[in-house]
Amino acid sequence: MRRLFNQLKTFGFKEFYRRRKKRITNSITKRFGDYLLKFYPKLPQNYEFVLLNYSVSGHFAFSSFLELCGLKHINLSQDNYMYYGEARKMLKNSKRQNFLSISLYRNLKKRLKFTKILSCNFPLVILLRDPISRLKTSINHGYPKAKVSKFEFSLKDDIDKSLPEIVYSGALTPQITDLEKIFDKKFIDFKYQSNLTPFLTRGGGGNPTNHLHRYAGFTSR
Repeated sequence: MRRLFNQLKTFGFKEFYRRRKKRITNSITKRFGDYLLKFYPKLPQNYEFVLLNYSVSGHFAFSSFLELCGLKHINLSQDNYMYYGEARKMLKNSKRQNFLSISLYRNLKKRLKFTKILSCNFPLVILLRDPISRLKTSINHGYPKAKVSKFEFSLKDDIDKSLPEIVYSGALTPQITDLEKIFDKKFIDFKYQSNLTPFLTRGGGGNPTNHLHRYAGFTSR
């Protein structure tokens, strides 16, 4: 109870209510998403394409690039957390060119069939990266040991003082043993073909005539 009062004091009632509502909605969609998708009407087709994101594949940089090109990013889901209400409202009210993103981070056994709420014909963009590079990036993906209070810096800032210590799964340096955790806990999804199939088959709610576009990233040697 004290924690709730502290959050209310920190964020204010409006933001506190928004966060709690989002948390409850995420919990419901995670448990009953497949059932709910049977009754949700299709989203307004006010989007140029759908982007399938995979973790440690440069998805944040690519989405930021698209936004710099003038497109509006509307997040439909992250794994089996679905933001149907928010996405529908944004698509309905937006006067800009939009794109939807579906992020496939963890290697889940079962995924929601998002094709049921999408239009029958849309370009599909998939962010691809070779598996070895994804594993290398995952191992070298560090996190601040303490909470970061500042996210924008200038050349006058002392980064060593402004940023907390960076750790890698609790260690000060990347650990090759983290590969075992990645596979044991199924942190990364590599099922490109099975994730794509529902979008291209009528059985999955998709359309075999959907356009398929691949975005391949290259690294300098």
